[in-house]
Amino acid sequence: MWSLRRARAGTRGRGLGAVGINGLRGVSAYSKNQDFDSSAEDPRFTDEAYQRATTTTYAELIGDPGRVTERLLGSLLRATSH
Repeated sequence: MWSLRRARAGTRGRGLGAVGINGLRGVSAYSKNQDFDSSAEDPRFTDEAYQRATTTTYAELIGDPGRVTERLLGSLLRATSH
């Protein structure tokens, strides 16, 4: 939505993207290879909240959205992956 608003406004400068998620303490990724009740050995997220922000350009957001997503969510996904 952010990119659409900026595109309509004709803005092509820098912008800020952010994500925040609460209630994560103890969360782990679910793998199709594990039972529904996972063991305590699984990687768990240890913080209560996850917050990240990044600056980006319109060109990067449109041309390489995966790079922006990696900066915002990459460490969360790695922290909860198997």
